Amino acid sequence: MQIHLKSEDFQELVQVKSLNDTFEAEHHVAFPGMKGKMRKSNFDGIIVEQREVSLNKDLIIDVKQQAPVFKMQFELDGHSIYKANSSGLDVEIRKGHHNLFFLPEVNGLLKYPGPLNRKTLEIYLTLDFVEQLFGDQLEALRVLEKGIYCNQPVRMSNKSIPISMELHHVIRDILHCPFTGAMRKAYMKAKITELLILQLDSCTPCTNQNKVNVSSHDVEKYHYIKEVIEQNFQTPYSINELSKLAGMCATKLKTGFKELFRVSPSEYLVISRMNFAHLQLTSTNKSIAAISEEVGFKNPQHFTVAFKKRFGYLPSSVRKK
Repeated sequence: MQIHLKSEDFQELVQVKSLNDTFEAEHHVAFPGMKGKMRKSNFDGIIVEQREVSLNKDLIIDVKQQAPVFKMQFELDGHSIYKANSSGLDVEIRKGHHNLFFLPEVNGLLKYPGPLNRKTLEIYLTLDFVEQLFGDQLEALRVLEKGIYCNQPVRMSNKSIPISMELHHVIRDILHCPFTGAMRKAYMKAKITELLILQLDSCTPCTNQNKVNVSSHDVEKYHYIKEVIEQNFQTPYSINELSKLAGMCATKLKTGFKELFRVSPSEYLVISRMNFAHLQLTSTNKSIAAISEEVGFKNPQHFTVAFKKRFGYLPSSVRKK
């Protein structure tokens, strides 16, 4: 199966993706209108694309594909719009949102509005991979099951869904996979399967009973505050300072943030610190004491307790892997 991409404005993006090949590559792009980095992995019927780019104008890509494929798309930063050329499926995903589609074929235009910074995780799965995963129990795919049997394009949700904290955790694990070679391949397949299950679960009737009652405008504010916490965990803002940045009272900020992400701003601060610590443990030779201090813990023992609570194992065990 091949996916053809072509852009009139960015000739460097003209490419053909094949789900039958096996490769892994990372490259930086720097040409008029776009700069940033991209990483692609392709194995066992899976394509994983990580993008972190800056656009100074709209990017429009002509996309064609003639074999069935599942696509898991997570817009961590940025905005994407797909318009089918004929009778097909139009899809729009806003910043901090996700969706899942089954596409028997694709013939349309992808638009990334600029200027903006775009950070995404996009995962393509072949129908064979999905059928091997679920066997003859495709009802687990919820609304996508009908699309498969009728060979029609279908999306998991008519509107893009906010990325939950659980999804963010698995996305982080995928983006910062600590392994290489065969270990990386096995790890990525396990995490992608977990991500798919969480994505399907985000659109179950049970989940919809507890639907997040946050306006689209406020969702963007909460994602902005989430980014502020992530980027300033070493010198964190107080809840009052965060509420001023969001333009809302502290009570509304705490209530809405927890409703959307299922953790409070203060809890997310700890999560951000632990995620950074985990990354430092896997990618540097810094001592545990130094990392502990770097993420705001004066007492390494208190750091160890918080780390184990977050991940279920000790910081020292990470170094032994």
